Amino acid sequence: IAEKNAAMSELAAYALACDLTRVFSIMFSTAGSSVVIRQAGAENSLHQICHDEAVPQPTVHAAVMYMMGQLAVFLDTLKSIPEGNGTLLDHCSILCTSELAEGNVHSNDDFPVLIAGGGGGRLIGGQHVRMPSANASKAGLTMLRGAGIASPSFGHGDGRVTEPVNELLR
Repeated sequence: IAEKNAAMSELAAYALACDLTRVFSIMFSTAGSSVVIRQAGAENSLHQICHDEAVPQPTVHAAVMYMMGQLAVFLDTLKSIPEGNGTLLDHCSILCTSELAEGNVHSNDDFPVLIAGGGGGRLIGGQHVRMPSANASKAGLTMLRGAGIASPSFGHGDGRVTEPVNELLR
């Protein structure tokens, strides 16, 4: 898993650096997949462990920490490439998330979202903002604004928002 992640991280970073693309998606593993994260001590798929492991779910926690480490590899790859007056990461607007907040109960309450990159100076990095009762679409709108897209809204139906997470925007 780590070797594939490193290769995909480099591939995406070089595609951005060479201006072959400006938009990308990376999925570490699909929802409900049979990926076994042995590096976290798992002996079964993460999906199944989320259902079967008793709270506080130490193996699930270790797997999430491992995956966050793999995300750090990707972000460090972007940070290692000079771009303009900074790094490639400084010029990116990246939305990172999982499919659920709590896999064992399929909850989306306090949905986990991370916005990375500096958005070419439009995003304020190094911030931790939690919005347990807010619509997670605010993160999508924030990421778009960080990418320089002046979209008036993001989402559909009850998920539609017109206000971003202003604490993350310059």
